[in-house]
Amino acid sequence: MMTAPATTLIRQARQAAFRHLMISDNLLIQVHQGTKNVSVNGLDYQIPSNGIGLIPARYRATIENIPEPERDYLATIICIPTALKLPSHPTDEYAEPKGRLSCPSDPALTSAFDRAVAAIKNSEQLPPSIIEHRIQEVILWLQEKQIYVPIPTPERLADRIRALFQSDLCANWKSGTIANRLGMSEATLRRKLAAESTSFSEELVDVRLSHALYLLQTSQWSIGRIAAESGYQSQSRFSDRFHKRFGVTPSMIRTTAQTLSASA
Repeated sequence: MMTAPATTLIRQARQAAFRHLMISDNLLIQVHQGTKNVSVNGLDYQIPSNGIGLIPARYRATIENIPEPERDYLATIICIPTALKLPSHPTDEYAEPKGRLSCPSDPALTSAFDRAVAAIKNSEQLPPSIIEHRIQEVILWLQEKQIYVPIPTPERLADRIRALFQSDLCANWKSGTIANRLGMSEATLRRKLAAESTSFSEELVDVRLSHALYLLQTSQWSIGRIAAESGYQSQSRFSDRFHKRFGVTPSMIRTTAQTLSASA
């Protein structure tokens, strides 16, 4: 069963770059305040304030969010499952990310984006087909600007494992459990993950910390609760792991430089 499209507001107080993030869904992004820099598959681009862009699914991306002076970085994101049918590509040339993936917005594109967000938020009252059409309208407007959603790359074993982790981040996951669910031996699981230049433990830690980053940017939960919801019983261990992975502490995501100076 296909996961439904989703939307959320991202808020970040301080500039930070998050490297090597796995993007599971196609992301449409409208930046309201600040700037987003993206690097994916050798392509570097920027989504400016009042701009709209996309980050393609099943690629690792480096994402830098840059707030405006004394104002948080703010952006609305639409998450589009890879199974959702999108308007066709003009040629196979766009099988991989290339060309333009962002642009300044205009009234027509902004209106289409806002309608898609409203439809997703009103999903209990609208049939899925209407929501899909609202999303497809945004994609068509982007195509008018020569911006195309790349064809998703084939699903890797690591993608399947990450989906299992995401179903219960707090579970005491073991490689044997995952191997059994996928119908293979632990040795085969390890060998196939190694062929994808990753490992069971690397993917588990990455999924948990990426989820924690998402919660820090989208919720008002305490850091302790976010640690627990991301599978960490110890907040200090979580903070250490987060800092090692992203180069900033969890609290820095929410605390402006001005606030830090004032409290010093």
